[in-house]
Amino acid sequence: MSDWQDHLHEAEELCEKGHRFLEAGEVYRAGECFEQAGRLAPGSPDVLLQLGNFYVEIEQFQEAVEVMRRAVKLDPKNPELHFLLGEAYFEYGRPNMAAVNLRQAIKLNPFNAEAHALLARTHQDNERGAEAAETFEYALTLDPDCLDAHLGLGQIFYDEKHYRDALRCFERAIQVDPRNANAHSCRAITLAMLDRHHEALQTFNQALTLEPENPGVFLNLGRVYKNLGETEEALDALERAVELAPGDLEASQDLGLLLLEKEDFPEAEAVYLSIVRYHPDVPEAFYNLSVIRHRLGKKEKALKAARKAIALDPEYTDAWCQQGVSLAALGRVEQARRSIQKALGLQPDHAESLTVMGILAQSEGKLDSSVGYLRRAADLMPGDPEGWLRLGHVERERARPRDALEAFRRALALDNNHPTALCEAGTTALAVGETAEAVELLTRAARAHPEDPGIIHACGEALLAMNQPEDAVEWLGHLAASGLADWRTHLLLGRALEAGGRQGDAEAHFRASAETAPPQDALAPNRELAAFLERHGRTDAASAAYIRLLRLEPENEEATYRVARRGFYTLKLRYTKALLEVVSAAAPRNATAHHWLVFYNLALLDPRAARHHHQHLDVLDPRRGEEVRRFLATLGRRVLLPSASLSAAALLVLLLILFR
Repeated sequence: MSDWQDHLHEAEELCEKGHRFLEAGEVYRAGECFEQAGRLAPGSPDVLLQLGNFYVEIEQFQEAVEVMRRAVKLDPKNPELHFLLGEAYFEYGRPNMAAVNLRQAIKLNPFNAEAHALLARTHQDNERGAEAAETFEYALTLDPDCLDAHLGLGQIFYDEKHYRDALRCFERAIQVDPRNANAHSCRAITLAMLDRHHEALQTFNQALTLEPENPGVFLNLGRVYKNLGETEEALDALERAVELAPGDLEASQDLGLLLLEKEDFPEAEAVYLSIVRYHPDVPEAFYNLSVIRHRLGKKEKALKAARKAIALDPEYTDAWCQQGVSLAALGRVEQARRSIQKALGLQPDHAESLTVMGILAQSEGKLDSSVGYLRRAADLMPGDPEGWLRLGHVERERARPRDALEAFRRALALDNNHPTALCEAGTTALAVGETAEAVELLTRAARAHPEDPGIIHACGEALLAMNQPEDAVEWLGHLAASGLADWRTHLLLGRALEAGGRQGDAEAHFRASAETAPPQDALAPNRELAAFLERHGRTDAASAAYIRLLRLEPENEEATYRVARRGFYTLKLRYTKALLEVVSAAAPRNATAHHWLVFYNLALLDPRAARHHHQHLDVLDPRRGEEVRRFLATLGRRVLLPSASLSAAALLVLLLILFR
């Protein structure tokens, strides 16, 4: 008798003790018993079977494989050992080795329904669905109560979207084992796909009552909540699934994708970093990590993750495209183009790559080429409004507003309430004279987004174009009352109030617009304020507004003319001349400033300065220079009289200018 046989009885007692500890939930002490039993009787297939079973139970599959291989060598004709080795291989992620041992188990015992069911699952993993279904059905002929066969067949029906057949299988599985949480969970998610959401949530609660810490139940619950559009509840369920099973790929990927959709990029990055730690050979995880890092502005890290995805799968089209996006963000345009071309070489109709090529062409000013790429992309994704919006933007940029409007209309046909599509279609319709359509679209956009300044401004402009100032005042006034008004709001309110005959209120808003506009936007509101004041006979105030405008925009010849003319009328000659000198120095090509400085200098008895500005005027605007020359010819040589007569000459110049 071998040494281990002397200890066999003790080893068997330890195994019994280990089972009791395991039932009591004392996994560590159970492990001590089973492992000690294995050391005492290493030549006993039965003891090794119980040790291997323990390792499978606690999901230490590598150890289970090692133990069961030893057991099979000791007793190669034992079907139970081959079955458990097949199960250990399957759970360890090696379905082909699992299939070898399961076939041997079936050869030794053809009537083992569980072995047939597990073999069917290896077929599923190898994407041999028809063979898997046939094997599950055969397992059920051997044992109509084979739980795994009902669950597996139900999963095949579910994947094929035969939800009623799937539901029948899952409900049969519950009849076999009413306390199987996985069966309840599968039934629940199938009910959800049949739009029986209330029953689905009740069934999930039953599953969680049975196994409150089952990560699979929380995973499926999260998927149902996501399909219902209840994002926060879905996040809670998926986070719980990941907490219970940190290395579970499905749960982690679902959580990461949901965070990505929610644009919670920091949290999504943390999830995907965890995924690549547990699963460093999954290219999709590195691809999504690259997308997230790109959105976070981590350009170099995004590129690194995309390259890792390509290294794992050199024919991963999405990863080549994402690498191109990352390279473009780093300013390496030629490399980006080559990467996108590689993606299109792998998949010529890859819509995302065509979109990126279109954007690259647009950035280089190659608008015709850009339209070609973007139109192909939009045709390949006919249900995606964003593709048509991009196309519309480029059509508008290349001065094809009607083509742009058609693209925006296509986007709206796909999503009738898309805020950007409503606004873009409305503003483009306004630009091409389709005013009624513009008002209808922009009013809808404003109703949907009453606190979006851009949409309300566009709506106000359309209503003004339709001569509906009171409606424009109502929308713009609501925006102002909500504290969201900016200088554009005040500018449009000024126009609307003026059109409605409320000049006092209009002036207040024109002034508010001019005062609140940032420096880079200050020209437009100051122009409108000055023009408004002049229209309503506020001459002095208009002059002050034009002077402020000239300080902002010295090349503005209209403002120069009005300031210069008003200075002559009010006889503020020296002040206005000084202002015009500043203007001509800041904007040497302002011909109107040089024109008036000729006369101001003559009126102030400085013919040399007058000739200097006349020479500039001759260069900038020969026609006006000739007019000034003819005008001065009517004065003869009086401007050259002795100083005693110069005042009379100056007065004559002034009068001639005033009555010219």
